[in-house]
Amino acid sequence: MTAVSLFRLIFKKFPSLIEMWTLCKKKSSKNIEKSCAHSAVWVPSISKVLITGGFDGNTKHKNVRILNEHGELVVIKSERAPKSMIYHFTHLASNGKVYIVGISPRSNGVLTYMTYDTKSNKWSRTGLCKDVKHRVGFSATSIAPNTFLLFGGQDPKTKELYNDMYRLDIGSNGKMEVTTLSSNDTCRAYAAAAFDGEHRMFFFGGSSGKNLRTHCVEMLVYNILENQWETPISCSEKTNRKKGEFIWPSPRVSPSLTALLDPSKFLLCGGDHKENIGNGNGLFMFDSKSRIWTKIRGYDELSSFKSHSATLLPNGSVMLHGGYSNREKEFSNAVNVMTRIEEKEDDEVTMDVEESKEDVQRKEDEEKMKESRFRKRENVMSLKSIEGDDGEVTMNVEDSSRDMLRRYKRKDDAQTNSSTPRKRAKNNDESKDILSFLSKNQKEILSAIKIGDEERKLLDFEISARRAELLRSERVIQELNKEKFVLEERLMHTERRLKESQTRENELRSYHEKLDRALSSTSTMTNLVKELSTLKSSYLEVCSDRDMEKRLKENLIEDNRRLVMEFEALKRKFEDRNRKFEKFFNEIKGYDES
Repeated sequence: MTAVSLFRLIFKKFPSLIEMWTLCKKKSSKNIEKSCAHSAVWVPSISKVLITGGFDGNTKHKNVRILNEHGELVVIKSERAPKSMIYHFTHLASNGKVYIVGISPRSNGVLTYMTYDTKSNKWSRTGLCKDVKHRVGFSATSIAPNTFLLFGGQDPKTKELYNDMYRLDIGSNGKMEVTTLSSNDTCRAYAAAAFDGEHRMFFFGGSSGKNLRTHCVEMLVYNILENQWETPISCSEKTNRKKGEFIWPSPRVSPSLTALLDPSKFLLCGGDHKENIGNGNGLFMFDSKSRIWTKIRGYDELSSFKSHSATLLPNGSVMLHGGYSNREKEFSNAVNVMTRIEEKEDDEVTMDVEESKEDVQRKEDEEKMKESRFRKRENVMSLKSIEGDDGEVTMNVEDSSRDMLRRYKRKDDAQTNSSTPRKRAKNNDESKDILSFLSKNQKEILSAIKIGDEERKLLDFEISARRAELLRSERVIQELNKEKFVLEERLMHTERRLKESQTRENELRSYHEKLDRALSSTSTMTNLVKELSTLKSSYLEVCSDRDMEKRLKENLIEDNRRLVMEFEALKRKFEDRNRKFEKFFNEIKGYDES
């Protein structure tokens, strides 16, 4: 058995003895502004994280901050945005521009947007998202390079909550095209949203009810293909079947829900907690396929921040920046990078983040302890090889150091107690042979372990790069499917127009045939011309007679009107004389009587 094969067997059976989880955290920096309710997006053209908007309690930020993948501030752009931006959403389009949706409203109360060009550092004019009312606290997520969905929110003035859903597409001219989708039965604001990479959107957290007093605990699910809402995922339905343990995050407002390189898995972080349900506060991982939550241990202090930004990096890390801490009652400018995720058998997830100087010192001590364990000769490993039914070789590792093999001690003791004396002697002989081999080839084994560690790191880097390429290819496929659908519609429209043009062509051909037959005989044309001239002259005579009759009729009407007026005047004159005569007659009659 060579040292390389021995190393491979050790790594295959006990990867936790060799594999190490990296740590990364950028502490608070004075150069980075404290911010809350901002938005961040990864820009591949510059390989940086672009942060826009936000506020720190006193000032609304209008500048653009750019961080690298390590969370270090690279530059602050001098070109400030023309308007303030809080509780907004940023989307990177295929044209390379960053679209910021949900900026300060105009007087007409319509949701507005702007674009930022990372190359020229220029802002565009304000555009309108027609038919979408202005709101804050809405949930939005990108589903394609030029498409994202928007749900819910709250009117900042009237405090009205919304339950409507919209699809916003960026057209070829760079303007927003809005499509109204089906609404949900309940209104919700300040919820987190994520896309599973297939055809579903998931919404968790947020507030509803009067004055946002109700914290939502159910998870909403929207089916994009069918344009309908599925049955919400309730906390009473999902438990950990493996241990029977109830795992469900507490209700929270303004958290972040980030889809990872595997888009079916989401990372839930932060939020404003006011209730304790299930496992309470903390960080959680959600699997959209099994629809089960798993808790992340050891980082409850990160969960106290709300209205922060969470950005997925190409290597699979998640960058958390800023937010407001209800526990400390202050704004933050810290940058935390969640670098690796390891799923344990107890359905709890460990994510390595460097939190403080004490954690750094603890990790350094652990590294020194591991090096000392490998250097000391008394910490020799004994290997026991057993050939299984399928011919594969498995290994059980025993170390004289109790600290190194504490989790495997129970298993090894059970195997030792259950074996017969003959087997024990055989195992001891085999162990002595392997110990002698290890003592002779210790340096070669350690070098093979180092080489394997480097190969593993290179393999992890290649895997992350391939995952990123796969994610980009899936997005390109979705965009191509969308373009295919549009092209099919255009093809159907073109075929319909082609049929109409063929019908018109047939009609014109029949007309041309009739005209050719008519022009074939000159005599027929001459007779037709004569008849037409005769008809024309008769028509002119009729028209002149008609005009004359019309004038006579108008004269008669005018004379009749004049006679009627004269008759009315005579009638009034006669009535006046009749009244005078009656008056005179009455006077004479009264005189005779007297």
